[in-house]
Amino acid sequence: FTLLQTTDVHHHVVGTGPSASYDTENDTTQGGYSRIAGNIYIIRAQNEEAGIPTVLVDSGDYFMGTVYDMSLGRSPAALNYFESMDYDAITIGNHELDYGPTPLANFFNLAVGAGPVSRFNVPVIASNMVTNGHPGMDALKTAGVIKDSLIKTLDNGLKVGIIGLLGKSAASDAPVKAPLTFTNDLSDDAVVQAIQAKVDAVRAAGAHVVIALSHSGITDPDGTPGGDDVTLAQNVTGIDIIASGHNHEMTGDVVTVGNTKIICAGRYGENLARLDVTVTIGGAMNVELTNYPIDSDVPTFDVMQIFLVGALDSAINQALAAGGLPAVNDIVAGTNSANMPIPEGPGETGIGNLCADSLRYLLGASPATYTLGIVPNGVIRNGYALGQQISFADIYNTLPLGMTLDEDNQNIPGYPLVLIHLNPTSIRNLCQLAAYTILANNDAAMAQLANPAHPMHAMYPILLNLKEDYYLNFSGMSYTYDMSFAVPETAVK
Repeated sequence: FTLLQTTDVHHHVVGTGPSASYDTENDTTQGGYSRIAGNIYIIRAQNEEAGIPTVLVDSGDYFMGTVYDMSLGRSPAALNYFESMDYDAITIGNHELDYGPTPLANFFNLAVGAGPVSRFNVPVIASNMVTNGHPGMDALKTAGVIKDSLIKTLDNGLKVGIIGLLGKSAASDAPVKAPLTFTNDLSDDAVVQAIQAKVDAVRAAGAHVVIALSHSGITDPDGTPGGDDVTLAQNVTGIDIIASGHNHEMTGDVVTVGNTKIICAGRYGENLARLDVTVTIGGAMNVELTNYPIDSDVPTFDVMQIFLVGALDSAINQALAAGGLPAVNDIVAGTNSANMPIPEGPGETGIGNLCADSLRYLLGASPATYTLGIVPNGVIRNGYALGQQISFADIYNTLPLGMTLDEDNQNIPGYPLVLIHLNPTSIRNLCQLAAYTILANNDAAMAQLANPAHPMHAMYPILLNLKEDYYLNFSGMSYTYDMSFAVPETAVK
């Protein structure tokens, strides 16, 4: 059979790159529902002619990241897409929980619709989710929308078992998930046994192959692979294939850990992962990975472009017009700078400065007010190319994530602007955090700190957890830092 995987698409309905250029003569975008659909359609047709079944899955984080998140309150774009393309199974990522479990339950209910005929019939597999009595999520489990596992019998008689997992690192990136919890701490023997029991149950029910849709993550897949999905494969037996998500890192080849094969399509729909699997019942399993870049050379699936993407644009444009805002693809700005791409690591960038500057501008800051703007790298999800004509969607997509905890304003998408008062010590500590983030992502420096004899060795395990997303972009001040290790800390002035 052929396994097709998407993951971490983050509502990139028309891909990444200049939104208004999608499917035009000057198209430089990557990804997009219509192109992914066109590629899937071709592969399915070829497989059907050859008598080879196709299994299509997504490993989570299909919500949150673009202007199409505005569809969540009416008819979620990603769920419409999954249903239109007849996905076999999906799982839940951390960004599905950005608004919390109650809104997530409402999004699924909107997709399912009312009445005896469900509009959304794609199984949502969440094997290690514990609802702890949350009424909305419990109702979805009772209705069979969310399942503990799935066994799918293919046309050739092969039985494929599917489980869905949210990993420890990913779950930590879902701060408003309560009361939901996820059984995912693989350093705990009881957790390993619980996940092992899920795999064993699927095997006992007759599955010849077990696939984990694991929104847990693989890092450095083409170097020295690590991450929660590698740990999963090392500790739980009987998982044949892990279709990984969360870390946005595409596997150039299959990563083999013991008897488990790990693949990841990457992010934003920029790639479609295809794993051709040959199974000998009771014997060996052979696999071959092919990655399909989804760019302007891939033909669009016109039905998808007209009836889903077009309908989404029309509905969102109506809502924007009612608020006096430009349409999705209206050009609202341009750039003559080549220093505006999305941040690729910790350190000062043009787009980081722009985002931090914008907060001070919004507050009408002047030198006398000592106002600072602070934006972390991890929330910046879009940048701009030299000479780009920037659409409303491009602007929206720059800082598209999150919501406020103020229930009266949760109809407004995006993280709230928070105004706090800081003393000089707190400001210095923020600079120290930014400097430590640079240090933590410097391989040569971290190799020195790994030495127990190094005066900063005690910081080593802490720095290991400082991801590049935590780097802070500042506006309204400057600072310097010293990486020479002449003192037992990274000095900030």
